[in-house]
Amino acid sequence: MNLSFERNTNLPEKISLIPLDSELWDVYTGAYGNVVKDLRPLMNPRPRILTPSEKLQEAINFQSLFENLWHQLHFYAADYLALPYLVSLLEQRAEEKDFQSQLDLISELGLCLSTDIPSNQADPSQPIPNRKIIGDYNDCIAILRERTKIFLEAYLERLSWLSEDEKMSFYISVLAILGDREAAFVFNSTLLDECYVMCGECEYCDETIEPFSVKNPNSIRPARSVMGRWDGKSLNDVYVWFSNLVDMLGDKQSVRALTYYYGIYTCPKCGAKGRVIDLMKKYFFE
Repeated sequence: MNLSFERNTNLPEKISLIPLDSELWDVYTGAYGNVVKDLRPLMNPRPRILTPSEKLQEAINFQSLFENLWHQLHFYAADYLALPYLVSLLEQRAEEKDFQSQLDLISELGLCLSTDIPSNQADPSQPIPNRKIIGDYNDCIAILRERTKIFLEAYLERLSWLSEDEKMSFYISVLAILGDREAAFVFNSTLLDECYVMCGECEYCDETIEPFSVKNPNSIRPARSVMGRWDGKSLNDVYVWFSNLVDMLGDKQSVRALTYYYGIYTCPKCGAKGRVIDLMKKYFFE
C-alpha cells in the first residue's frame, strides 16, 4: 500500500524560537536543569562530513538532551522551549534527506509527546508558560505531524528493515504524534505485551493478566482484525490505521497484541465490561 495522508495546510510559516540565552531556560527546565548545553551544539551548522569524534559528540549531546526531556517518562517544562528547536532541526535534516537523523528525531520527539499528559507532570509546581509559548509549542506539534506523515510516505519500505526494537520505538512515537498520546504512553510502559487494567465500575485493579506473548487471556475478548481496512490516508480510527501501520512494518506479534488492547475486558469482580486500552489508561492515569 502507498501511503497518502490527509494534509493540514494551515501551518505557521515560521517556527518561533526562544533565544538560547534567555533566562526562561532556567525557569522551564528538564530533569537535570537547563537543557541549553546539550541543545546548542545540535543547532550549530553541521559540516558536510562528520568525523568519527564529531559523530560521537553529536550522539552524546542528542542522548543527553532527550534524557533530560523525558526522564522516567515524565513531562518536563523544558519541552515547551526545546521542541520548536528540535522540529526546526527535523526540517533541516529532511532537506538534507538524512534518513537516520529524521528517524531518531521523530522517535524521540514522539516519546516526549507521549509524556505530555496532564497527570504526568514531573514538577506540577513549575509555572505554566504564557499563551505565546504554549501557542508556539502547539504550532510546532502541527508541523511535526506533517513532517512525520511525509517521512512515512517516503521511507515506509526502509522502515520495515529496522530492528524490532527500533521499529517499536518508532511506531509508538508515531502513535503519539498522529493519534493517541495516552495510548502511546501505555505502550511505551508495557512494550505492547503486558496489560494492567482498572475496572470502570468497581475500580478493581487487575494486575494478573499474563503477557500476550505467553497466553491468550480469558478475561479479554479480542477485537476483530482490521488488516486491509485502512485506506492509507485517514487517521480517524486509531485502531485501524495503527494496526495496519504496525503490520506494514512487519511486527506480527504486536498486531496480535493490539487486538487484545482494543478488545473488551470483563471484570471478574463485578462483571462490568470495557475496552482494554481505556481501562489501561484509567489504571495508569487515575
